[in-house]
Amino acid sequence: MAWTYVDITNGTTSDAGSQVNALAADIKTWGGNVDGNSFLLQNLAAPSASGDAARKGYVDTATAGKQDTITGAATTITSVDLTIDRALISNGSGKVAVSAVTATELGYLSGVSAALQTQLDAKQATITGAATTIDDADLTIDRALISSGAGKVAVSAVTATELGYVGGVTSAIQTQLDAKATADTNCRVAIKKNGTLVATRRGINLIEGTNVTLTVADDSGNEEVDVTITAAGGGGSSITRNVQLFTGSAVATLTLAAAPINQAHVIVHIGATFQLPGTSWTLDGSDIDFSFTLDASSTVTVEYWTSA
Repeated sequence: MAWTYVDITNGTTSDAGSQVNALAADIKTWGGNVDGNSFLLQNLAAPSASGDAARKGYVDTATAGKQDTITGAATTITSVDLTIDRALISNGSGKVAVSAVTATELGYLSGVSAALQTQLDAKQATITGAATTIDDADLTIDRALISSGAGKVAVSAVTATELGYVGGVTSAIQTQLDAKATADTNCRVAIKKNGTLVATRRGINLIEGTNVTLTVADDSGNEEVDVTITAAGGGGSSITRNVQLFTGSAVATLTLAAAPINQAHVIVHIGATFQLPGTSWTLDGSDIDFSFTLDASSTVTVEYWTSA
């Protein structure tokens, strides 16, 4: 650094020595002194304010290694701020510049472990195969899925609830069904003679004989068939044997088509079980009064005799 000496006497209006002495006094307050021979400021303290003078050695040390002018890639960012929140790039001139990529978008690269294009190229560009029927629309809800006639994913008519019914099945359903006996939907009737079970069949065939007339009436309202047997000949009053079947009667009293001769001329069965008169039931005219309420699923057979 070159030093310039100034002629301090040029244009002065007072004694130059007095001015120099006054200046020297000020310099001493700064922590330095004046060399009277060379007119140099010496031994100044390190500056602390913007208006303080500084020694050459201080300035040389402070500026040592500093670049006189910013050059290179940084020349585009020495005087103005960058657009905020952008990823930085080197531009076509090799200078620092902002890109169109935001800081948020750049953050999406976090966690990427390999080249993005390589990973994208490894993906299937277009969905093909069975999935083409389900790549842009939802399926009908709660249905079992099947492969269609074209080999595509499709819904079936079977609901998810219905499909759930096969839960727990351990072998072919049809094989198990075929092994089951066919259900007998026909009701069987206990056929008795004088209270003794003859057989259990789906029907009764009543046959008239000599001097015996059968009168059969279908009483659908009471779910029964009334059979009247009339014996002819022999003189005097005739005695008729009657059989009535009662089903679906959840009652304690059954009414006969005619009044029996007496209680001794009545036989009652529930199913195949003989019912003891006087204990299980009693006769009141044409009514049979049970000591309990009948089960609607029971079949009651009443065999009785009437006198003409």
